[in-house]
Amino acid sequence: MSRPTKYNKEMNELVKEYASQGYLQDQIATKLGISEAAFYVYLEKHLEFKEALKEGRNIYHEAFTNELPPLLFKSAKGYYVDETTTTTTKDKDGKVTEQSKVTKRYISPSTAMQIFLSKNHLPDRYSDKPQEHFNKGIKETDIKVKNPFKKED
Repeated sequence: MSRPTKYNKEMNELVKEYASQGYLQDQIATKLGISEAAFYVYLEKHLEFKEALKEGRNIYHEAFTNELPPLLFKSAKGYYVDETTTTTTKDKDGKVTEQSKVTKRYISPSTAMQIFLSKNHLPDRYSDKPQEHFNKGIKETDIKVKNPFKKED
């Protein structure tokens, strides 16, 4: 006689939610309170479980491919954010008043993000590896350097 399964239909929504947040399968199993082996058994035996994982992965992939690039570009360029500070004061009569002040703060460009984007989107121009095409077709004998100090005969 086999052990009773912990699987229930409520797990499907949790699997979808966790997968949409980018959790890996072993992490999802831990969050569900099951072993990784049980997770894979559920994938094989319960189509809804497998579909929930697929849907969650698709949601994560969509967010990653559509929402992340503009944020990376924004980080590379720098941007302004509104910061709100609220001060609370109490007068002699005990009346409490709140005052809010909104200020703009500049977030400096991320040099690391600029390097990342440059290397990944313009690899021909920005690379740590020297490119052969810069010297392609040029022989050392083709390079003529004129010595400005040598007198011409």
